[in-house]
Amino acid sequence: MKPEPLKGKIAVFRTEIGDYHYFEIYDVKSAVEWLLQEIQRKKKECSSTRDEEKLMLFTATFSWVEGKIKEAFADVVDEEEEK
Repeated sequence: MKPEPLKGKIAVFRTEIGDYHYFEIYDVKSAVEWLLQEIQRKKKECSSTRDEEKLMLFTATFSWVEGKIKEAFADVVDEEEEK
């Protein structure tokens, strides 16, 4: 399955007492993988800059965001698959 955003993936479970909205775990995993791939793509794109200061800022920012995503979604990110 190709990683993709979560847009349009909300499922609904209807009961007598109300509706429950949720995401399937594989959809969340796919979205996280997609997001991490987008960050990696943008990192590569920004690495072509000749301005060392900007490059360091971009790299640090992307690495920080990537780390926070991995921390927030630790149960759906498979570190072994990324290598």
